[in-house]
Amino acid sequence: MPRNGKPNSSEVFEKRVRKTLGMDTRYSVLEFKPSKNFLLIFTDSLSNAMEISQLYQRDRPRFRIRIVFLPDRGVGHLMQGICHVGAAPVRRSGLSSSEQMTQVLFGETFDTLQVEEGWSRVRLHADGYIGWVSSDQVT
Repeated sequence: MPRNGKPNSSEVFEKRVRKTLGMDTRYSVLEFKPSKNFLLIFTDSLSNAMEISQLYQRDRPRFRIRIVFLPDRGVGHLMQGICHVGAAPVRRSGLSSSEQMTQVLFGETFDTLQVEEGWSRVRLHADGYIGWVSSDQVT
């Protein structure tokens, strides 16, 4: 951190937020994505969004943030879904090479939080896990 105590990088701010919130990301969303003009912060918790905003105002870092509250508007009418294959892997990120955290079984339902490039971020009704499933394997 610089001498004035203000973080000058998004990585430092991300670490501070993660440490302050101390949340279990299996059941709640907290994701940071650098973009061209902002640090995008995805969350599904209003209280987390408020706390992130307060930390940002208190620290006054030299970059801008944009908090994206989930479910995202891009979900549209796809707010809930069901698995239509025997078992669909639920992954940590929207990549087929990403770690499988759990799976959703045929007939299991979920809430859709985000849709992005052939993947859906979901919250499973059975156990509350959050992760990404291939949009081809769910309806």
